[in-house]
Amino acid sequence: LGGIQRYVAQTTDPTFFEDRPPALIKFGTVRPYIFHDQASNTVTLFYEQYSAPLLFQASYIAARQATVGKWRFGRPKKVLLPTLDWEKEGQSRIGNPFVYYNKVKGKYWLYYSCSSIR
Repeated sequence: LGGIQRYVAQTTDPTFFEDRPPALIKFGTVRPYIFHDQASNTVTLFYEQYSAPLLFQASYIAARQATVGKWRFGRPKKVLLPTLDWEKEGQSRIGNPFVYYNKVKGKYWLYYSCSSIR
């Protein structure tokens, strides 16, 4: 069974995590990152999604959104597909998403990595 697991720790002991129901149950979902938008009281779960039948050879970045406290993530949205030549060299894999809101520029920045295996 694949998916993105979820653990919770109290603020009094951030080193003791307790198992909770998975955030997302779907085979081939890896490397999650949560972005919290305080203004809308939502979180967006960004993750790398491997593509079948090319499991572990092709992937893209996907996202799902939930309201803080309810934690029911909506339908997936493809955020970024490998389209540039250097993203598709060797294998078409992009992942490890990190999202940052730049207040000075008033824009969201997405950082990611891609792999090349020959």
